[in-house]
Amino acid sequence: MSITYLARLLILVCSFVISFWALGALNFEKCLKANHVQQAQVLYWLMSFALAYLVSGFITSLLYWA
Repeated sequence: MSITYLARLLILVCSFVISFWALGALNFEKCLKANHVQQAQVLYWLMSFALAYLVSGFITSLLYWA
């Protein structure tokens, strides 16, 4: 395990926590169907993972580019 791998993993975990926290500010109830709680929770987790992946990729590319 190299230091680069650990740094990328740490950035990914931190960006997941931040994206999960930030998505809590959105009101998803207006966009989703009623009585589809499990599907809404899965969508919430997938959106958090996707946003974290994009943000961590952006941050790591900035760090290695600079």
